[in-house]
Amino acid sequence: MTTGEGGPIRVNLPRMRTAILLSLVLSGCALTTLMTQGRSLPQLAGEAEAEGLAGEVVVHRDERGVPHIRAASEADAAFALGYAHAQDRLFQLDATRRLAYGELSAYIGPKTADLDTFMAGLGLRAQAEASLKALEPETRFVIAAYTAGVNAGADSLKGLSIEHRLLKQDRWTEWTPLDTMASIYLFSLTLSTNAPQELVAYQLRDRLDRADVDALFGPHPQATPVEADWGRLRTTQAGELTGPAKAFFETLTIYHSPQASNAWVVGPERSADGKPILANDVHLHLLVPSPWYVADVSGGGVHAAGFTVPGLPGVVAGHNDSLAWGVTNVGADYMDLAVVERVGEQGYRLNGVDETLEARSVTVEVKDEGSRTETVNWTKLGPVLTELDGKHLLVLRWHAMETVDRSADVLRALARAGSVEEALPLSDTSMIVSLNLLLADTTGDFGWTITGQHPVREGHTGRVPYIASDARPAPVPEEEPKGSKKKKPAAEEPPPPPPVELVAPGWTGFAAERVRIQAPEAGFIASANSLPVIDGAPSPLGAVMAAQYELPWRQHRIEALLSETPTHTVDTIAEIQLDRHDPQAKANLARLINVSDPNSVGAKWVRDTLADWDYQTDAESIAPLIWGEFQEQLIRQLLTDELGEDGVEMYLAVAPAGQTVLDVDGGLERFTEDPDMAIRKALLNTWDSLVATYGEDTSLWEWGDVHAVAFDHPFAAEVSQLSMLNAGTVAGAGSDNTVAVGGSSWVEGWQTDHISSFRLIMPLSDLSASTYVLPPGNSGQPASRHYQDQLRTWARGDRNDLYYTNEQVERFARSALVLTPPKP
Repeated sequence: MTTGEGGPIRVNLPRMRTAILLSLVLSGCALTTLMTQGRSLPQLAGEAEAEGLAGEVVVHRDERGVPHIRAASEADAAFALGYAHAQDRLFQLDATRRLAYGELSAYIGPKTADLDTFMAGLGLRAQAEASLKALEPETRFVIAAYTAGVNAGADSLKGLSIEHRLLKQDRWTEWTPLDTMASIYLFSLTLSTNAPQELVAYQLRDRLDRADVDALFGPHPQATPVEADWGRLRTTQAGELTGPAKAFFETLTIYHSPQASNAWVVGPERSADGKPILANDVHLHLLVPSPWYVADVSGGGVHAAGFTVPGLPGVVAGHNDSLAWGVTNVGADYMDLAVVERVGEQGYRLNGVDETLEARSVTVEVKDEGSRTETVNWTKLGPVLTELDGKHLLVLRWHAMETVDRSADVLRALARAGSVEEALPLSDTSMIVSLNLLLADTTGDFGWTITGQHPVREGHTGRVPYIASDARPAPVPEEEPKGSKKKKPAAEEPPPPPPVELVAPGWTGFAAERVRIQAPEAGFIASANSLPVIDGAPSPLGAVMAAQYELPWRQHRIEALLSETPTHTVDTIAEIQLDRHDPQAKANLARLINVSDPNSVGAKWVRDTLADWDYQTDAESIAPLIWGEFQEQLIRQLLTDELGEDGVEMYLAVAPAGQTVLDVDGGLERFTEDPDMAIRKALLNTWDSLVATYGEDTSLWEWGDVHAVAFDHPFAAEVSQLSMLNAGTVAGAGSDNTVAVGGSSWVEGWQTDHISSFRLIMPLSDLSASTYVLPPGNSGQPASRHYQDQLRTWARGDRNDLYYTNEQVERFARSALVLTPPKP
């Protein structure tokens, strides 16, 4: 006897937002398809034969739909994880690889054809193949087993996912090991945060001097100054972005907010039970289903539980029997834009040498249209982003095209590592994803390292596009300050000038140094996407990475909260994860509310409401809405004359909502001769804007409503009749700078657009007492009870138990599926 899974579907009003990937035209049979969602629900109990298994595997599911896999071998455990991923996330798997290879349009139609052209032109399949060959043989064997599991899981479903059927797809294309590797390349692409800012800085080059660029695109006080030849860059003349390049930047490169995260570990001296506690919450854009999938996987002496990524075998954040690990995005800049001079129709100059463009023919299959064949031009650095109608070309250089990725080796090694000492050297492994990796083990040790390949730049900073056409003089050392007591050598004649050293801007390789900290005296380590600091000083690797580091508001708040409590428990750690105090507002607000009385009642009300604020960004508060709107109005007030209205919109599209002109060194005086007047005008404009949007009854203004967290399915974002695919909406809280992040965008209203995509706490005194929450749920199937069953848990700040021991799993199991090899 076999059993399936089902649950009620909650119908939510759709919210209109830009769909990340997909849209479709609702046909007459779509409503019929919606009524048969349960056809794709997985078998969760009984027995099932699975081609590719070597031995029997038992998969228990708990009350949250989390699979607990028990196998005799590591390969069979990986097989079962792939099987579970296919059962619950089949369309997500398919969409991911299609996006990576440029094959979405065969499903969707002309809307994604330009994006597909760009992605196909990148040739990620070839890159994935090279990386697969570089893996350890044992890892390749595990990936092959995982691949077989994905395909067996897909075959086990009575019907393809609801998304497949709405798109009129009735056949599953088998998963391959290359698909697993390609998904890692896609992950690397989405974590690169600097390229959009480089692009906008270049597009606004006629309106920005060097100081402007430093102020607006690098407010971090320790950011590397923009190169001195910015003036030369401003004179270059590249054409408009090609259609495929524009689609790439609009779709894949996150314009509106950073992919941020928090992770920290307290050591045994700061823990009430004498063992470390590791906490992790990764901040990502709202996606349905979640990019994460919770699983507990045991086989062949390897046992790990935590957050996996559909498409990959291995636990990205979690623990084994003796080691816990968590991750945050470093924000490293491993993607550059280069400017090269054109030579004739199909030529360009690179480092003083005339080269010929490589014209790559790309064929894209388009639904209801047939195939399109386009040309993507390449240089030796990477693909050309602009049309061939200017004097220069803008080129994308991405480190992943110049190295192999062994992330799969690292994930497998983490699951097998027994200590921090054993895990720290894993950062030496070649990876195209740059992460802060925090570690703790059951002996009491804890540490931090940074993974990834980081380009070493010569002759440019990476913060703005660089001119790669020819070599130019190296930077001249600064003159000695007046009054220097250094004696000059005596000479009858002045010495001849030194020969001019020419530098060819570009990359000279990848950094060899690594950040590694182990059991620091502070008794804790915290990571919140800020500049890496060791012993109170910036790490040398920080400058090499040329990252768009987050201003340290969250970092300092976490460190302050960790320091305030002498010894921590799981509960005090959980309280920090839910902290909604906005330190950026507290640091800036006093300066702004001390101006002379505004000239209108509305502006005065805005000023007085902010003056009474306690800096808590709770859902019931009105002040966070006013604060956000005021900052936006101040930006517009200060920058419109210089950038123009269109330029301000371009800037706001790439400026994180948590960083403004208020955070720039020199403050408002850098942008205006009369800061008080600018503030008064911004107060008035804030009132006018809020009234126009929300009405004059301020008692109805509430942060939780306008900052709502809506888990909308990408199909429903385009077609309102599919709103039943949405996973739910809850009141929003937090801001871009709170530990409990509630990020938003300057250009899409104040609705929440990125959140803590999971929360995880792991006490090393008893790893089986680890807790987690994953909004909206573990399943990607809208008809499943686990599609949205963790949304309210997450919104309340509650946690689920991450069952780990066999005793726990058997006690709390709601179902058990036995997978067996096919009978002879």
